[in-house]
Amino acid sequence: MRDVVIAAIFIEDALLVGQRCSEPFRGFWECPGGKVEAGESLIEALIREIQEEGDAKVIHAQALFDYEVITPQGPLHLTWFKTTLASPFKPVIYEAVKTIKKEEVDALSWIPHNRPYLETLKSFFPTQT
Repeated sequence: MRDVVIAAIFIEDALLVGQRCSEPFRGFWECPGGKVEAGESLIEALIREIQEEGDAKVIHAQALFDYEVITPQGPLHLTWFKTTLASPFKPVIYEAVKTIKKEEVDALSWIPHNRPYLETLKSFFPTQT
Protein backbone atom coordinates (compact mmCIF):
# COMPACT_ATOMS: atom_id res chain seq x y z
CA MET A 1 0.00 0.00 0.00
CA ARG A 2 1.35 3.41 -0.98
CA ASP A 3 1.18 6.41 1.39
CA VAL A 4 -0.19 9.70 0.02
CA VAL A 5 -0.33 13.10 1.75
CA ILE A 6 -2.98 15.72 0.99
CA ALA A 7 -2.90 19.39 2.04
CA ALA A 8 -6.13 21.08 3.12
CA ILE A 9 -4.99 24.68 2.65
CA PHE A 10 -7.58 27.08 4.02
CA ILE A 11 -7.44 30.73 3.02
CA GLU A 12 -9.74 32.49 5.45
CA ASP A 13 -12.92 30.36 5.19
CA ALA A 14 -12.18 28.84 1.75
CA LEU A 15 -10.26 25.74 0.65
CA LEU A 16 -7.61 25.77 -2.08
CA VAL A 17 -8.24 23.19 -4.82
CA GLY A 18 -6.51 22.41 -8.10
CA GLN A 19 -7.75 20.94 -11.35
CA ARG A 20 -5.51 18.14 -12.59
CA CYS A 21 -3.87 18.60 -15.97
CA SER A 22 -2.41 15.09 -16.18
CA GLU A 23 -3.61 11.52 -16.10
CA PRO A 24 -4.92 9.77 -14.27
CA PHE A 25 -7.98 11.88 -13.48
CA ARG A 26 -7.21 14.79 -15.83
CA GLY A 27 -9.80 17.56 -15.33
CA PHE A 28 -10.84 16.37 -11.86
CA TRP A 29 -10.36 18.53 -8.77
CA GLU A 30 -8.20 17.74 -5.74
CA CYS A 31 -6.31 19.31 -2.90
CA PRO A 32 -2.53 19.46 -3.45
CA GLY A 33 -0.39 16.56 -2.34
CA GLY A 34 1.16 13.35 -3.57
CA LYS A 35 2.89 10.09 -2.91
CA VAL A 36 5.41 9.64 -0.10
CA GLU A 37 8.84 8.65 -1.40
CA ALA A 38 11.08 6.01 0.16
CA GLY A 39 12.66 7.22 3.39
CA GLU A 40 10.35 10.24 3.77
CA SER A 41 8.07 10.90 6.71
CA LEU A 42 4.53 12.06 5.96
CA ILE A 43 5.44 15.64 6.92
CA GLU A 44 8.59 15.61 4.77
CA ALA A 45 6.52 14.40 1.82
CA LEU A 46 3.89 17.10 2.42
CA ILE A 47 6.56 19.83 2.50
CA ARG A 48 8.17 18.50 -0.71
CA GLU A 49 4.88 18.10 -2.56
CA ILE A 50 3.68 21.63 -1.73
CA GLN A 51 7.04 23.04 -2.86
CA GLU A 52 6.86 21.06 -6.11
CA GLU A 53 3.19 21.71 -6.87
CA GLY A 54 2.80 25.27 -5.63
CA ASP A 55 6.25 26.76 -5.12
CA ALA A 56 5.25 27.41 -1.51
CA LYS A 57 6.74 26.69 1.90
CA VAL A 58 4.76 24.85 4.58
CA ILE A 59 5.04 26.47 8.01
CA HIS A 60 2.54 24.30 9.88
CA ALA A 61 0.76 21.01 9.24
CA GLN A 62 -1.65 19.11 11.46
CA ALA A 63 -3.03 15.68 10.58
CA LEU A 64 -6.82 15.82 10.18
CA PHE A 65 -7.91 12.34 9.10
CA ASP A 66 -6.81 9.39 7.00
CA TYR A 67 -8.32 6.53 5.05
CA GLU A 68 -7.46 3.70 2.67
CA VAL A 69 -8.75 3.39 -0.89
CA ILE A 70 -8.35 1.06 -3.83
CA THR A 71 -7.64 2.92 -7.08
CA PRO A 72 -6.91 1.71 -10.62
CA GLN A 73 -3.24 2.37 -9.75
CA GLY A 74 -3.42 0.20 -6.60
CA PRO A 75 -4.21 0.61 -2.89
CA LEU A 76 -3.43 3.95 -1.24
CA HIS A 77 -3.35 5.21 2.34
CA LEU A 78 -4.28 8.92 2.24
CA THR A 79 -3.53 11.29 5.13
CA TRP A 80 -5.07 14.79 5.06
CA PHE A 81 -3.28 17.67 6.78
CA LYS A 82 -4.55 21.12 7.67
CA THR A 83 -1.69 23.08 6.13
CA THR A 84 -0.52 26.66 6.61
CA LEU A 85 1.79 28.25 4.05
CA ALA A 86 4.39 31.00 4.42
CA SER A 87 3.58 32.40 0.96
CA PRO A 88 0.81 32.15 -1.63
CA PHE A 89 0.38 28.88 -3.53
CA LYS A 90 1.59 29.41 -7.11
CA PRO A 91 0.37 26.48 -9.21
CA VAL A 92 3.04 24.57 -11.08
CA ILE A 93 1.16 21.42 -12.10
CA TYR A 94 -2.51 22.41 -12.22
CA GLU A 95 -4.69 23.47 -15.13
CA ALA A 96 -6.57 25.78 -12.75
CA VAL A 97 -6.53 26.65 -9.04
CA LYS A 98 -9.27 28.30 -7.00
CA THR A 99 -10.63 28.57 -3.49
CA ILE A 100 -14.04 27.20 -2.64
CA LYS A 101 -16.44 27.73 0.23
CA LYS A 102 -17.81 24.83 2.25
CA GLU A 103 -21.14 24.96 0.38
CA GLU A 104 -19.30 24.56 -2.96
CA VAL A 105 -17.47 21.33 -2.09
CA ASP A 106 -20.12 18.96 -3.45
CA ALA A 107 -20.40 20.80 -6.78
CA LEU A 108 -16.87 19.98 -7.96
CA SER A 109 -15.84 16.93 -9.99
CA TRP A 110 -13.48 15.48 -7.38
CA ILE A 111 -11.12 12.60 -7.98
CA PRO A 112 -13.45 9.60 -7.49
CA HIS A 113 -11.64 8.10 -4.48
CA ASN A 114 -11.93 11.42 -2.59
CA ARG A 115 -15.72 11.76 -2.96
CA PRO A 116 -16.71 9.44 -0.05
CA TYR A 117 -14.71 11.59 2.39
CA LEU A 118 -15.95 15.05 1.43
CA GLU A 119 -18.33 15.22 4.40
CA THR A 120 -15.37 14.64 6.72
CA LEU A 121 -13.38 17.32 4.90
CA LYS A 122 -16.26 19.79 5.21
CA SER A 123 -16.24 19.35 8.99
CA PHE A 124 -12.78 20.96 9.10
CA PHE A 125 -13.70 24.20 7.30
CA PRO A 126 -13.16 27.27 9.47
CA THR A 127 -16.28 28.95 10.78
CA GLN A 128 -17.43 31.64 8.38
CA THR A 129 -17.26 35.19 9.68
